[in-house]
Amino acid sequence: MDIKFTDNYHYPEKFRFTDKFHLPREHKSLNKLPLKLRYIAIKLLWKVGLLKQVGYGRIVQKNPQGEVVLVSEAWNIIPDVGVTQVRDILKGDSTNLPKNMDFGLGTTIPVVGDTDVETPLDGESGGGDKTRLVCTVTAPASFELRLEAFLSSTYGPTRPYTINNFGIFVDPEETGIMIAHALVSPGHAMTGTNTATATYGILLR
Repeated sequence: MDIKFTDNYHYPEKFRFTDKFHLPREHKSLNKLPLKLRYIAIKLLWKVGLLKQVGYGRIVQKNPQGEVVLVSEAWNIIPDVGVTQVRDILKGDSTNLPKNMDFGLGTTIPVVGDTDVETPLDGESGGGDKTRLVCTVTAPASFELRLEAFLSSTYGPTRPYTINNFGIFVDPEETGIMIAHALVSPGHAMTGTNTATATYGILLR
């Protein structure tokens, strides 16, 4: 156990359990759980501080009458390529900022080696990176950056299809580097002429 002492008072400031569970590169134990139980386990571990994340994800689906039919939450990681990109932005070596979003069909838990969403949607625009949407970027709170994208009734491939993961990317729109990767639970089955709004927030505290 890693116990941290303060410089002045020499007593345990807190038990650093999170240092031992900082989103391991391989989620072998969690991957054995059914998707629904896997998400519940991840969410509980995060709430008690055993897993770290720096953001949140949410997809809200509505029917043509504007009624909410499904709300999905997501847990996420910042992959290695995203950490490097953030470093380059802060250092001034890159002006490509995070403002694009893409969606995938895969259900595998994201890992730090990810560079793209799993099984990207193959839509009329050409599929893969060409289905990335430009987000509305806002700062609704002192320590939060929020990205939001609207999925129209014609977005993506022929319906029905189910969105299970999504990612945040920097410019340029079709080739930018992944900043964050989120797994959605429950998956969003896009049917008929339903629309959806996907939101991702980066928390800086």
